Amino acid sequence: MDVDVIEGRHFSHEDSENSLPVGITEKGFVDKMWPGESGIGKRIQLNPEQKKDELDSEWITIIGVVEHIDQGQAYSHFKGLSSLYRPISQQTPRWAHVVIKFNDKPDDFERIIKKSVSQVDRDTPIKRLRPMEEALFLNTKILQTLSELFVIIALIALILAGTGIYGVVSRTVLLRTHEMGIRRALGFSDSNTVNLFLKQGMAYLLIGAILGGGGALIASNLLTSEFPNLLNAIVGITVFISLLMTALVLIACYLPARKMIKMEPAQALHYE
Repeated sequence: MDVDVIEGRHFSHEDSENSLPVGITEKGFVDKMWPGESGIGKRIQLNPEQKKDELDSEWITIIGVVEHIDQGQAYSHFKGLSSLYRPISQQTPRWAHVVIKFNDKPDDFERIIKKSVSQVDRDTPIKRLRPMEEALFLNTKILQTLSELFVIIALIALILAGTGIYGVVSRTVLLRTHEMGIRRALGFSDSNTVNLFLKQGMAYLLIGAILGGGGALIASNLLTSEFPNLLNAIVGITVFISLLMTALVLIACYLPARKMIKMEPAQALHYE
């Protein structure tokens, strides 16, 4: 896996079933448990709560330190937790994942692997052989499917919200047609009429930004705390949605206002 040991050593053939129980841990764990000290030679016990009359947990001596590696499913609750690596010669696992690296990916890699394993032990079963690209894809497939679904739902919600906002704002402007007819009959200019509704639209927009922006800020903090990589995407999306909503509200105010000022004051007074 090309994981380099930054302190100590890798496992070797000397780490056998009859030798000292050893392990390799992560730098973050060492810094947390022994700040400012080397982790090499330190001993840890995995299950110290076990009673003496039961099978005691063995003490493991740290022989190497590596950088952090996330384990398990992508974005799972295991993300960020420290790991302890043990030599397989000192344990008896019922199953294990094995990573095999080829210089060139052969088309018949399954046959090559099964043949190589059978030459060592015919009783060792081999299951679920697949390339690393497929394994990584399956690891994130559910999240990718959910993300695509959420994008579709978000686009539908955006269209519905935009349509609703435009309809409400433009309807609010048109409901004041009679009022504008009277104002214009008393000398209210066309520019004053348009500016009045644009200011009204900006007031709506400001209220929406405060309420919606506050909720979006809370949601963003919750999301980025779990998925830090989303921060850049959220900033871009927030700016885009803000500009889109601003343009939508201004258009919803401007177009009805332009329609209104094209009417004669007497016509506006009889508008329904």
